[in-house]
Amino acid sequence: MMEFNTKCALIGRKKGKAPEQYICFVNLFDINDPHLTDTVPTKFLDFEDLNKVEINGLKACYFLKGNDIAINDLKNIRIERDGKKLLISGVQE
Repeated sequence: MMEFNTKCALIGRKKGKAPEQYICFVNLFDINDPHLTDTVPTKFLDFEDLNKVEINGLKACYFLKGNDIAINDLKNIRIERDGKKLLISGVQE
């Protein structure tokens, strides 16, 4: 399990090398709503060969325009891989 002190996480997917392969990314930021700015993430995390992401106990927003999920007002985030699942939890303000 990984744990990070951060303010915001953006979760999304990008294409992998094979046509049906996707990579889940979790980018961490020190501000809320970084998608509204040109702020660079403080941490880039990529996870290959997943088929599901579970977000437990956190309020999240899904943005249709970019197909990303934002989790704002974080104190910390915990990320754990369980086989082909990524489990995300943490503490919000």
